[in-house]
Amino acid sequence: MNLIEIEEIKEKLNNLIKIIKSNNNIIIEKENINSQLLEEIYEIMEEYIEFLRMNHQKKLSFYISSKDRKKIKISKIPISISKFSYILNNNINDNIMKKIRGSEITDWLMSKGYLKGDLGVKEITEEGIKIGIFKEYRLGKEGEKYSVNLYNIQAQKFIIDNLGEMCLYIKNKKIKST
Repeated sequence: MNLIEIEEIKEKLNNLIKIIKSNNNIIIEKENINSQLLEEIYEIMEEYIEFLRMNHQKKLSFYISSKDRKKIKISKIPISISKFSYILNNNINDNIMKKIRGSEITDWLMSKGYLKGDLGVKEITEEGIKIGIFKEYRLGKEGEKYSVNLYNIQAQKFIIDNLGEMCLYIKNKKIKST
């Protein structure tokens, strides 16, 4: 069992605790016992995760739990994928976890058909436009015109909502390349 699977189990336990606490149809004694047991299991999982983190020499693959994804501060102004990757990386402990790169997010978006192209600038597909990716033209320092793909609030939320799938894609791609 890896850390990502443990985090997902921990999340499920936390959800069970909330369900048990909110369900008023359960007999009080049973609710208290079930809640207490689940909270103890949750605490044990927390301690085990911390133990794994302390004893793990190699950095873990990038991952943000569903609970922590809700805390990510999305930019109100459209931003580039590299700036968005900085926002995501501000939500991890980079002492124990690898950072995600904008190119990895772009690669996943290409695999899903939201972007297309080879090296360099990626073209936005109709599907990409639907999720909030758009192209903006800018002027460089010496007056040269260039384009940049920007991600609005909707696109940023889409990426956050799909981080679990994206992390698995990135991890599997790295395994295949080794």
